Amino acid sequence: MEATLQNNILFLEKIQKIDTEIKAIRDGEKACLAGSESAAAEAERLRSGLDGISAEVDAVKAQARELEVRLAESSERIARDEKRLGSVKNDKELHAVNKEIASALKVKRQGEQEKAALDQRLAEKSGRLAAALLAVEQKEAEHKGFTLELDEKRSEWHKAIEDKILERDAVASGVRADILKAYENIRSRRGGVGIAPVRSEICQGCFTHIPPQVYIQLKKGMAELETCPHCHRILYVEGQLEAV
Repeated sequence: MEATLQNNILFLEKIQKIDTEIKAIRDGEKACLAGSESAAAEAERLRSGLDGISAEVDAVKAQARELEVRLAESSERIARDEKRLGSVKNDKELHAVNKEIASALKVKRQGEQEKAALDQRLAEKSGRLAAALLAVEQKEAEHKGFTLELDEKRSEWHKAIEDKILERDAVASGVRADILKAYENIRSRRGGVGIAPVRSEICQGCFTHIPPQVYIQLKKGMAELETCPHCHRILYVEGQLEAV
């Protein structure tokens, strides 16, 4: 590879490193912003479900209160009937009072069973409500964390990108215009990676074996760029470039 071309490739390698660093900074900011938006949306979704769960809890509580009133009435009825036992005049009246007491006791037992079932439902729904409230709090805290990170680091990220762009421009000024254009075109089509080293005859951009003749040419050096026949990235042999 001619010295001038080799220097151009070395500059491209440096530019690629800077481009990768810039992309990493931008991706970090995007990920933080996406996390913030996602957490806010999820918190809103969870919050919108709280009213429904709260309504279910209130409905069960209302049923429980009504049942407690009925149970109290049954207890009072049983007490009155038991008090009447002392004033019955004959077996017929005794039988009637005992029948009323047995009926009231049956109603009370059924009410107590219903009350136990309602208590269980209330515990379950209250647990769901508590879990939902906790989930909302966690998502709101997560959103707040992302927002704080964005506020604290956004200027730092932007300053770092500006510095990287200045560094890139300085390096790019030493690259032949046609070579830089070729790199930019390839990079725009290949996920931001326009140049790749070859290691053991394998392109490290697409991890595909390159033809032996291409590898031989790379090892020997040539006056023109060699690109991967598979991913079309500009190639160089790893470890072969000399510092400029």
